[in-house]
Amino acid sequence: MVKSLLRFAVGAVLATAFAVANEPGLAQSFSPTMLAQMAVEAGKANLHRPYPRLAGEFESQRALVLSVSDWQSHHAATLQQIVETTAGHTNLLILCNNPQQLVDAVDWIDNGHVPTDHVYFCEFDLNTIWMRDFGPLLAEGEQGTEAIDFYYEGARPKDDALPIVWADRTGSKLVSVPWTIQGGNLLSNGRRLALTTQRIFEDNRISFPKPWPGLDPEVERRKMVIDEFTKHCNLTELVVLEPLQHEATGHVDMFATFLSPNQVVVARVDPRLDPINAAILERNAARLQRVRVDGQPMQVIRIDIPPRNGTSWSAYTNVILANNLVLVPTFDSDPPEMVAAARATYARLLPKHTIKTVDMSSLKELQGELHCLSMNLPAFAPIPDNVIDFAKADDYRRRVRALQQN
Repeated sequence: MVKSLLRFAVGAVLATAFAVANEPGLAQSFSPTMLAQMAVEAGKANLHRPYPRLAGEFESQRALVLSVSDWQSHHAATLQQIVETTAGHTNLLILCNNPQQLVDAVDWIDNGHVPTDHVYFCEFDLNTIWMRDFGPLLAEGEQGTEAIDFYYEGARPKDDALPIVWADRTGSKLVSVPWTIQGGNLLSNGRRLALTTQRIFEDNRISFPKPWPGLDPEVERRKMVIDEFTKHCNLTELVVLEPLQHEATGHVDMFATFLSPNQVVVARVDPRLDPINAAILERNAARLQRVRVDGQPMQVIRIDIPPRNGTSWSAYTNVILANNLVLVPTFDSDPPEMVAAARATYARLLPKHTIKTVDMSSLKELQGELHCLSMNLPAFAPIPDNVIDFAKADDYRRRVRALQQN
């Protein structure tokens, strides 16, 4: 009930806030430099607060979590690839809406003749497969795991409820936050520094109907958003970058990923083919090079990606990191030499990791890739109740199929 009231109140604010106007006579003095200064100032309050801490995805993982809620049979090959490539590296926990979805998922996986000892299932009722965006942000707290639940916009009530249900079924502490962000737009370095894009300001618009004289609403609303996310995520710095142009999500994971606390990969596109996005990525890389972690400059590594193909992007930063495994998404339209170069870059940066690719061509038009589909379960986080292994799921599948044939 408390969370419902919070969401009602915040929803009302967000619904009216899109009417923000540029008040006449007020200077729009907002700049990227000012934004960086806001982030540093906001983080000072958390310098001596080590917990809660958002984990980095490069840290030890208990499992990788997927949903098959609206998974279609023509995407079965993608699921088979994820199952096959994660074998020997991480457990795979697949969430199903109901017993029939469990049967279908076991069918799809079994038809691929892939290893399944690491595959587990659990029943959660969801709307979509995009776990990254609506799943809880899992933080290491002083007294256990915290499941941070941001306000989730959209008409997906089952997805919206997942953090509440997840916290209840894992015994984690639920932390409800009356602000909105999608998980693909927040990357943590595990040391209380995170990356996002300017979409965070559009998603959390604040209006000032009667601003104070001399108040610049654009500066003030951005400062408020940075302050609030810095506080709720216990960050020392929230780095706000430019989103790609003509990329549907506006998420940071479409062009960046952390490989360690002070090492970040940033995409690069040929300026002859896409000068606008090439310039955006150059500015983002330059911004990150000015960030310091533990007193040292952030190491920024560039990785070449193909230009936009219609509405789709081949985002070689939209990767899954799972213990000693890196899964890189690809499309069948990608130049083979560019895919090979991406794999070589990750192999050079992470020599103890296995680098594999997953063909995402069947999901190309859905505007999401590997990172978008998954949720990392850090080693410190508990698993939900009522999890069953593949062998038990397969036995159930066989009994159901036998009854259906009779």
